Amino acid sequence: MSQRNRSRSFLASYVKPTSESATFAKVKTLLYPKVGDVVRYYDLDGGRVQGETLIGKVSFIQKDLGLENSWTIEINEMENLGDGYYADYSGRKRLSKKSLRDVTAVAPVAASFVRSEGAYKIPLSKATRLPLVRQEAYDIDGYEGPFAGENAINLSVVAQDGIVYAELKGKLLRYVALTGLAGILIADLTKGTQDAIIYGGGVIASLLYLVFLSLKTDTIAKENSKTGSNLSNLRFLMPIVLVSIIALYNKSTGDENPIQDDSMFSLVTSEQFAAAMLGFLSYRLPLFGIQIQDAFQNISGEAVLPGSAGVALQLVRSEAANVSAFNSSPLNTDVLPTIFLVSGPQATGRSELVRKLITAGDGKFLEPRRVDRTKDGVTFERLLQRDEFLSVDPTGRYGLTKDGILTAAKDGGPDSVVVVDANVDVAKQLTKVGGLRLVGVWVGLSSMSEFESRLDSLINEGAITIPQDESRESVLRGRIRDIVQEIEYGISCGVFEFTILNENEDDSIKELREAAMYCFK
Repeated sequence: MSQRNRSRSFLASYVKPTSESATFAKVKTLLYPKVGDVVRYYDLDGGRVQGETLIGKVSFIQKDLGLENSWTIEINEMENLGDGYYADYSGRKRLSKKSLRDVTAVAPVAASFVRSEGAYKIPLSKATRLPLVRQEAYDIDGYEGPFAGENAINLSVVAQDGIVYAELKGKLLRYVALTGLAGILIADLTKGTQDAIIYGGGVIASLLYLVFLSLKTDTIAKENSKTGSNLSNLRFLMPIVLVSIIALYNKSTGDENPIQDDSMFSLVTSEQFAAAMLGFLSYRLPLFGIQIQDAFQNISGEAVLPGSAGVALQLVRSEAANVSAFNSSPLNTDVLPTIFLVSGPQATGRSELVRKLITAGDGKFLEPRRVDRTKDGVTFERLLQRDEFLSVDPTGRYGLTKDGILTAAKDGGPDSVVVVDANVDVAKQLTKVGGLRLVGVWVGLSSMSEFESRLDSLINEGAITIPQDESRESVLRGRIRDIVQEIEYGISCGVFEFTILNENEDDSIKELREAAMYCFK
C-alpha cells in the first residue's frame, strides 16, 4: 500500500453534497467561518460559468462596516497536487496568491492534514472529481466574528490582569520615588546641595517618563488609544526639558554662570549633566530590583534571571527536565517508544478490529498493561483518586495508565508495538503525554446513515440503554451529536495518518495491519 493510499482522508465519505446528507443536517452544528479554515471558492476568470474551482485557507476575516451580517474573507490559495491533495504555497508565491471574497462566496471544506504528504487531503466527488464541501455556504446568522465563542476574551481574566498591572505600576512608582529620595540624600552629602537638587530634578523627570509610558499602556484597545499613544511620546522630551531647565538656570546666574560660553551646546557642566542623567535613570534600579525579587520568589523556588538571560535559562532547564523525566520513565531507551493509536467515533466496530489484530499478530502487537482492581485494589483506588487513569473499562475493573503503556512497550522489545484502542477522549489525553511517538489510525464509517443504522442495532441488542426520562429518538440524536463532535476533532487534530472505513471487516483488518507495520519503520 502506498503512503498516499495509507493516508486516505477519514472524512472523505462523511461529507456529501447537501442533497446526499439529509441525515447529517438534522444534527449539524452551525458552521461559522474561522481563521485557518480550508474553503472552496471560484476564480471568475477561469473560463467556466462558475469559474475555476480553487481551494484556499482563510487567513483573515473582517466585518464590512455599516452592513449587517456582511464579512470579507482573505484567502491564501493552495496548490493542487492531484488526487485531492492541496498544499500551501511557499515564499513569495504565497503572497501573490492572496485574494478577497465575500463570506457568501466561499464554502467550508472538510480537510485533514496528512503529515506523510505534507498536504491537506480534500474529499472529491466521484462523478466530477471536484472538491466536496461540508455545505454550500457558511452560516452567518448570529455570527459575531472570528474571536467569538471559544475564542472570546475572558473578561474576568482581563480584570484580574488589570489589578495585577495596577499593583505593579504603583509599586514601580513608589520604588522609583524612594530610590530617588535616597539618591538625593547621598548626592547632598557627597556633592553638595546644587547637585542634589539637579539629581532630584532627574528623579522627577524619571517619574514623569513612567507616567507617560503607562498612559500608552492604559489606553491600549480603547477608543482614545491614539491620543494616549501620542501623549505618551512626550516621555522622550523629559531629558531634554531637564537639561534645558539647567541651562536656563545657568544663564540666569550671570557672572556666576559656571560656563562662560555663549555656545548653545555648552550651557551645562559635565558634573551637572551627570547628576541629571543619574537622577533620570534612577527608575532602572527599582525596575531591575523588582525583576530580581520576582525571580527569587518564583513558585518553583528556583531563581530565574530577568530578561533574555532568564528565558535562555528556563529553556535549558525545561530541556534538562524533559530529558530527566524521559530517562527515569519505565522505558529508558535512546528513541521514543512507538505506540499504535487506533481511535475513532463510537459504533464503528473499532475495538473488534483491534482485538483481531492483536490475536492474529504473532506477538507483534501487544495490549498495554492495565491495573486490575480485583488483584491490586489499593493501587487502583489510589490512581483513581489521583485521576491518573487515561481510561477505565466499562466494567470498572481495568484501568489504563501511561506507565502501563510504557511498561508493555519496554517488555515487548523492538520487534513489537503496543496497540491502544482509544475512544476520542483517550486519544486527546495521549496526544498530551510526552515521551511517545504516536502512529494514529482513524476508524470510521462511510456515512452518517451507517452510524445511525449501527446505533439502532446497538439499542436493539441492549448495548445502549435508554434512560427512563429519555426516548429512543432522543438517545439516538444525542449519540449522533457526539459522533459529529468526535469527527470534528479527528479533522482538526492532525494526529491520524491513516484511515479505515470499516465497511468490510476482512478488508479493514488487512488495512489496519498494513498501517501498523508503519510503526516498525
